Amino acid sequence: MNPKIWTPRFLALGVILAATALSASAGWAAQAKGKGKEAEPDVVKAAGAEDLPERLEGDSKLLDSILGHKRALEILSEHPRLDEIIEDHPRALKEIAEHPKAAEFLIQHPKLESILAYHPASLDAVLATHPRLAESLARHPAVEAAIEFNPDLIKAIANHPGAAKFLAGHPNFAAMAARHPGHLEWFVKCQADFKLPDLTLRAWREAEEAHRIVREERFFRQCGENPGLAYAVCRHPQAALFLAEHPRLTEIAARHPWLTAHIAAHPEAARILCNHVHMDKLLASDPKGFEHAIATHPEMAEKLASHPRLAEIVKDHPALVRHIAHHPGAARALANHPEFTRIAANHPHLDKEVARHRK
Repeated sequence: MNPKIWTPRFLALGVILAATALSASAGWAAQAKGKGKEAEPDVVKAAGAEDLPERLEGDSKLLDSILGHKRALEILSEHPRLDEIIEDHPRALKEIAEHPKAAEFLIQHPKLESILAYHPASLDAVLATHPRLAESLARHPAVEAAIEFNPDLIKAIANHPGAAKFLAGHPNFAAMAARHPGHLEWFVKCQADFKLPDLTLRAWREAEEAHRIVREERFFRQCGENPGLAYAVCRHPQAALFLAEHPRLTEIAARHPWLTAHIAAHPEAARILCNHVHMDKLLASDPKGFEHAIATHPEMAEKLASHPRLAEIVKDHPALVRHIAHHPGAARALANHPEFTRIAANHPHLDKEVARHRK
């Protein structure tokens, strides 16, 4: 074979083969790139699926994919069952809090109160990193409940002019401030002319004074005349314990929303409230405070879970079922309740929540 004759042909053939290979390589690259683009909407779609909490149980890698994808994380932060997802996977909250857009969705989420019930400090990092979101919090319908779960949130709101102004105009601003005498300076920063009575402030500062005041026969009348007094005495364990046994507690609680939660902050006082008769009366007079106490105090939740009229109680207060199921001991007691089937029929996903504590 003469190399001089065949070399050009081989060269031409080589060029053709190389071009073909290059074209094929480019085709595969484009196809692979296309597959990557197709995979992106899949994780975004998964993040918005209504049954996402159930999917996450069966696929341990799915949450990693969502948290690692910017748009999917944003979709997750708007999920209607975000509170359940965070309860089962707390690390999702941290990722959401660090992402500007997702953090904004979190603070505007309709279930914000439920999220804060089990993670009261979850907004601290969000507001420290994104202080502008304090105004979104001040405008949230559940801002009053949010401050109850974490009174320190008032600091972030007070330090933001727009948020402070909006909260000052809240119809329950005075009630919010009266419930937290220890944060008075921050409420005053929102509304400069706001004041609390001297008796309230003394009861907050001095344990002996609080104990003296709560034991007086005129305490019921004084609570009506001195905003914040009932909450101020609850700062001190012995005074809160006496108030838990006060013969007119139901009447006092009816005038002071969330008072039950303030009393229950002290373990010994909380144990007094665990009596089923007390529970019935307090739930009727102070439903917000009672629900808060069940959410944050396992012992009270476990006692309520054994209440013979539980099915009737949670019919009007469905949030109580979720709070009971959150605590392991209470969830097990609920699972053994004679009317569990009836209760579960009205509360989707309850079986799953209770089963979580059986593992």
